[in-house]
Amino acid sequence: MSDQPAMNVSYDPAFTEVNGSIRIDRRSRATGLSHIVAGFAEWTDATPSEPWVLPYEEAVFVLEGELTIEAGDLKVVGRPGELITVEKGTETVSYATPGTKVFYASYPGNWKELIEE
Repeated sequence: MSDQPAMNVSYDPAFTEVNGSIRIDRRSRATGLSHIVAGFAEWTDATPSEPWVLPYEEAVFVLEGELTIEAGDLKVVGRPGELITVEKGTETVSYATPGTKVFYASYPGNWKELIEE
């Protein structure tokens, strides 16, 4: 356990990056969490993401706007107050109306390390 087992994590631009049309605030990077990652994402335009096979499980809670996640022939649309879940190993393409904001949580939090092994 870390010396600060509970904390309030404010926005820090050091943990924010842009991936295509998505600005990702990887809020939990500022903590000692390793089993789960969480943060916020905002779409700047409606350009679809590149196809991505999730090396983690993910839950996405839509705060504002409309998010669409396509997995093969399946199309899931999330609106404010709705939760979208995606299983590990699923190939997805996502897109959203500009200004869409979500909260996301993914497990495992150290997925980048695991795929590099």
